[in-house]
Amino acid sequence: MGVPPRGAEAPQEWSVAREMQHVTTVAGRTWPGVVAFVAFAAVFLLQEVYRTVLAVAAPSVAADTDLSAADVGFVTSIYFLAFAAVQLPLGILLDRFGPRRVVAAFLLFGAGGAAVFAISDGMTGLAAGRALTGLGMSCCLMAAFKANTLWWPSGRLVLANGGVLTIGSLGVLIAATPLEHLLAVVDWRVVFLGLGAVTLFAAGAVHSLVPEPPPPDQHAERADWPRLWRELAAVLRSAVFWRFAPVTMLTQAMWIAYQGLWAAPWLETVASLDRPDVIRHLVWLAVAIAVGFFFSSVVIDALRRGGWSPPTVIGIGMALFLLVQLLLVLDLGGRFSLVVWVAFGLFGTVSVAFYAILSQAFSGHLAGRVNTTLNLLVFVSAFLIQFGVGEVIELWPARPDGGHPAVAHRAAMGILLALQALAFLWFLRPVPGRQD
Repeated sequence: MGVPPRGAEAPQEWSVAREMQHVTTVAGRTWPGVVAFVAFAAVFLLQEVYRTVLAVAAPSVAADTDLSAADVGFVTSIYFLAFAAVQLPLGILLDRFGPRRVVAAFLLFGAGGAAVFAISDGMTGLAAGRALTGLGMSCCLMAAFKANTLWWPSGRLVLANGGVLTIGSLGVLIAATPLEHLLAVVDWRVVFLGLGAVTLFAAGAVHSLVPEPPPPDQHAERADWPRLWRELAAVLRSAVFWRFAPVTMLTQAMWIAYQGLWAAPWLETVASLDRPDVIRHLVWLAVAIAVGFFFSSVVIDALRRGGWSPPTVIGIGMALFLLVQLLLVLDLGGRFSLVVWVAFGLFGTVSVAFYAILSQAFSGHLAGRVNTTLNLLVFVSAFLIQFGVGEVIELWPARPDGGHPAVAHRAAMGILLALQALAFLWFLRPVPGRQD
C-alpha cells in the first residue's frame, strides 16, 4: 500500500476530527428537531380530527338541533372562516415568537371552542363554538411547517412537510369508523367535551416538551412590526406567489370541503350507498389521504434528486385530481366508486407540496408569512366552497326523505371543477425566480 507522503497524517487527523465534530453537531440538533417534528405532527393530527369530525357527526348534530343542509354547511364552514381570519397575523407571530409559544397559546382557544360547541342547542351557539375552534386550531399545520424550516435543510422540506401531513392525516381516519362507533355509545356532546380535554393536554405538552428552535436569524432579532408588515406586503405583490396560489387554494379547498363534509351526502345520494358502505368509503378515503401524503412527498423528493422539477411533478398529480373529479361529475365511476374516491384522496394531497415550494422561493425569515398567506387563501376558499355547495344543492327541491337529487350534487362539483381547471391553466405559466 506504500507509505503516505510527509504531512499526510495531519490533514487526515484534522479531517476526521472535523467530521466527528460535524456529526456531533448534527446529532445534537437532530434530536430536538425530531421531538419538535413529532409534537407538531401530533397537534396537526388533532386539527384534522376537528376539521373532519362533522363528516360523521353532522347527522346527529343536525337531528338534535334541527339544522337544514344549508345550516349544516354554514356551521361546519365557519370553522374555515375563523381559521382563515388569523392567518396573516399568525405568520408574523410564528416568524417572531416561534411555533412552540404560538401553538401552546392558540390551543387554549380550540379547547374553549369545543366546549362551547358541546353545550350549544342552536345554530348561533354551534357556529360560535365552531368559529372559536377554528381560531384555536388555525396554527397547527403552519407551525409544523415553520418548525421544519428551522430544524431541517431546505432540500428536505417537501419530505419533512409530507411526514407531518402523513401523521396528521391519521386524524381523518380517527374521525371515520372509530367516531361512528363512539357515537353509537355516547352523545355527540360528550365527544366534543372529550376533544376539548385532549386539546388542553396538548397545549401543556407542547409548551413543556418542544425545545426552543436554533437562534433566529438577523431578521427576527427584534419586533420591528412595520418591517414585518412591509415584508408581508412584498409576499402579496410577488408574481411567484400568485402563480401557485389560485390552483393551490381551489384544489385544496375543494378537497377539504368534500373530504370533510360533502363526500358522505354524495355517496348516499349519487352513489346510492347505505350507511355502512358510506362509512367504508370514508375509511378508505382517509387511508388514501395518509398514503397520498407519504408517497407524494417521497416521489416528489426522489424525482427532484433525479432532476425533475417539483412543480412539474405536482402539476401532473393535480391534472390527475381534476380527471378524478370529472369522472365523478359525469357519474362514470359506477361500481368502481370506491376506486374513484380512493384516487380522489390520493391525488388531492399533491398540491399541499406547494407550501414547501413557496417556502424555498422566498428568504427563510419569511417562511411563516408565506405559508400562512397561502393558508389564508385556502381556508377562505374552503369556507366559501363548503358553504356554497350546500347553497347550490338547495337550489333543487328536497326529496321526501329530506335529501336532494343527484343532479344537485353533480352540478355543485361541476362548478368547482370548472374553476379549478381555469386556475390550473394559470399555473402553467412560467415561474419567476426567488423572492427576497
